[in-house]
Amino acid sequence: MKILQIIPATDWYAKYDEEGTAFFEPIACWALLDKGGETVIEGMVPVENSMVPCRETAGFVEIVPREKVGD
Repeated sequence: MKILQIIPATDWYAKYDEEGTAFFEPIACWALLDKGGETVIEGMVPVENSMVPCRETAGFVEIVPREKVGD
């Protein structure tokens, strides 16, 4: 995976489920990624000392706008 470009992801959240309990974490940025020749856009979240696509983190459910946080 190679990051080609990033932009802020204001007011977007990753929804997670941990043992039936939903919680939300803010997405730090949107990234244009080259994944083995395929170009994709992913929401990125901080994990330890790195940024990773939220879809690749444990318990990820979906990406939602701020208006949907708490639904």
